[in-house]
Amino acid sequence: MTGWISGLTMIKMVLVVAALIILWAVYQSLRAWARRVLVKSMLECSIMISDHRYFEKKMKSLEVLFLGACEFRAGIDDRLMGDKVFNYSVPSAGYIEQYYFLRHYISRMPDLKLLVLSVGDNSFCSRTANGTTFPVIFHRFLDYEEILSVSPPEKKIELLKQRWLYSTNLGTLHYSRKHIKRVGRKLAKHYKRKFSLSAIKSYFMPRVSRSKGHAGKAGGQQSGEAGIGNKARVAGALKAKNAVPKAQTFPIKAVRSGGAQREPGLGTVRHGVERHFSRPVFDDRALIYFTKILDLCLERGVHVVALCMPRSKDFITIMEEEKYISEDEFLRAVVNNPEYSAKIRAHWHHLKDYTDRADLFDKEGVELNKEGKRVFSERVSEKVKRVLEEIRK
Repeated sequence: MTGWISGLTMIKMVLVVAALIILWAVYQSLRAWARRVLVKSMLECSIMISDHRYFEKKMKSLEVLFLGACEFRAGIDDRLMGDKVFNYSVPSAGYIEQYYFLRHYISRMPDLKLLVLSVGDNSFCSRTANGTTFPVIFHRFLDYEEILSVSPPEKKIELLKQRWLYSTNLGTLHYSRKHIKRVGRKLAKHYKRKFSLSAIKSYFMPRVSRSKGHAGKAGGQQSGEAGIGNKARVAGALKAKNAVPKAQTFPIKAVRSGGAQREPGLGTVRHGVERHFSRPVFDDRALIYFTKILDLCLERGVHVVALCMPRSKDFITIMEEEKYISEDEFLRAVVNNPEYSAKIRAHWHHLKDYTDRADLFDKEGVELNKEGKRVFSERVSEKVKRVLEEIRK
């Protein structure tokens, strides 16, 4: 009897162990499936991941590297500059990410002669309030100990969280979840606007011609007054009482969004300016890592060009009127500062070069559109060629 009970107990133990093994195998299978579906299938289709892999294939033959953020990505077409030029610009990436990326790869780019670095109105902003940008790409390059040593207390918790998260397999899943939520919000916003009552009414109701001089319904305005254009709305926006807090001098003070409510009809350019300056604008760490980039290039014999991207006339008008940044103070503090200018080969300052070409910018006036990208890239391409010829002499 005792032997039978012992045999039964052994069978139970074997079954429990087998069940645990099966559950573990199922868990591993589900985990692999989740990574394949939520991470691999999505991120491998990501343009940024594709760009990174393409960069790694070309880096040994590169002579010119562009490093910037959204404005470089939207406004610089490296395809017009030859096979030895690459524009590696990641949205919202700042000097912290760019330095560690460059430090990781610069020894593997033996032919690199010129680094074109973005230096403009938002170059020294803290692009993300929490941690660093695009950790799914940059995590393996970052020296968190070094970043933590120069970071203020309010950023250290997020940096520690990011370091732990992306040192595990949860990191990419965490990033995927955030990415999916972001895409979902954009889709919801798009369709909410598309099927709003005003959109439906404007689709089905015929538009009243403004060229006949009929009085407007709201205020009895004539056709010329009723047809107020975007520039007039922007001009009115400059006098709005509920403007975002200003920053008087460089370094730029923190300007956060959400504190003031925009009036309806202020115009898309005003919205673009507010969105552009809606982050904490100046970060002391950015200046530290800007210097590190210059020193690294100087050590490796790589020349640096500081490039300031063009903005639209309306964008510059609002920027100057609201004193988000003083251009003269910015240039004097950074590019024309002897501490930095001695390490910069040239400064290509194009901020106001296309103020008479509104057709070259997107509707918010922040970035170049497709035509603007072509026109400006051709211009920059000629400058790059001249600098390379000077370097080779």
